[in-house]
Amino acid sequence: MNAVKTFLPSIFAALLCAANLFCLHATLDLQAWYGPGGVKSITALAEGYPQWDWSTWFMGCLLVLSNDNIPLAARLSPLIGSVITVFSLSVMGEKMFGQGWVVGISAALYAPILWLGILIGGDAIAMGLSYLGLILFYNLWWIAFSLLLFFIAFKIKSIALPTLSYVFATRMRIRFIILTAVLLSPIWINHIRSLRNATSGFFQLWDVLSPSDTIFQLAVTSFVLLLFKRRKRRFPFILWGLTIFAMAYSCWYIGDKIRIRYLIPASLPFLVLTAGLLGTYSRRFFGLRVIVFTLFWGLLLMDGWSFFYTWETKFIENEGVQKSALPTPPKIFLSRYAKMRGLEHSDVSAIGALSLHKLSLRSQKGAAIIPLRDTRHYHLFAGLAVNQYPYREISPEQCCRPQESERECALRVLQSMN
Repeated sequence: MNAVKTFLPSIFAALLCAANLFCLHATLDLQAWYGPGGVKSITALAEGYPQWDWSTWFMGCLLVLSNDNIPLAARLSPLIGSVITVFSLSVMGEKMFGQGWVVGISAALYAPILWLGILIGGDAIAMGLSYLGLILFYNLWWIAFSLLLFFIAFKIKSIALPTLSYVFATRMRIRFIILTAVLLSPIWINHIRSLRNATSGFFQLWDVLSPSDTIFQLAVTSFVLLLFKRRKRRFPFILWGLTIFAMAYSCWYIGDKIRIRYLIPASLPFLVLTAGLLGTYSRRFFGLRVIVFTLFWGLLLMDGWSFFYTWETKFIENEGVQKSALPTPPKIFLSRYAKMRGLEHSDVSAIGALSLHKLSLRSQKGAAIIPLRDTRHYHLFAGLAVNQYPYREISPEQCCRPQESERECALRVLQSMN
């Protein structure tokens, strides 16, 4: 009973996050299975090959819960990842500030976490497992299981690696820190030699973020709140500095392909610090507390509303999807995303993915397609594989015979298809 009472704020926040994700699924037109690499995992599962990668393996484990419904299992994976993330951040807020309720609710309303929760792929579950592993570091007896979670998260998606540095911001004794560093050496030893050149990541981070980004604003807000903290405990300051380092490392590690999406897992401590410190400052004054968090949660809600409305607009422009029931946000909040690039759409979907998906559902005799950028032709293959329709990738490597010219190969392939 005491355990339930202790984790009640985290359980409530996780359920609130799940409810928000279900609302987004019911509202937005996501039928084309949008997400980073998710369609490849769906295709692999339909072919009976869950060993494709670790993300596909995790989706395969969820087939028991989805009654062997592969698209449903693919939806459940990121949803569970975001729910675990919110639960873990709430526990983190309770451990650091005694503010599990406010941190958890803030995380459940935070648009970047919800965004990853509706994109099919490994981002959300890698994020969730890494933060679950982080909160287990508060207990020495759970360190082995925590290391296992970090290992699985890193294998699913490398964006989970920077969160590993946050273990050094937990309330650990020096000998525990040394033990942790030794146990984690197999993970970080291969990267430590490259850190000499990682300073370029700070310049990339400055280029990627803009003052209008929510991550940037939370970073500044949390730093200002730390300066006004009466009891200058070192752990929040260490966590803030490690967050900057982790984001810069992500920029350097990923390189020119860095996207805001890749920075979301590493940036979440800014949200914990901001919500936790606001809760700490307003703890003694109930009226002030109500005003502060009405404003803060209202801003998070408006920010999420504006983000998803603008993001959906990109899908309407590029896909012709059906407009959802989302009303237009107030202009003062909508203007934050007025300059949203098309990359936020094309980074998680092929242009025309919905058309490919619909084609896969009605092509009972099968279909063939040439390779698209970043293997986006799997938007067609996934639907065909799930429905057990035949499909083929048309490329010289797949179709041409030795000593055959490309022209001869193309004519032969076309004749065989006809």
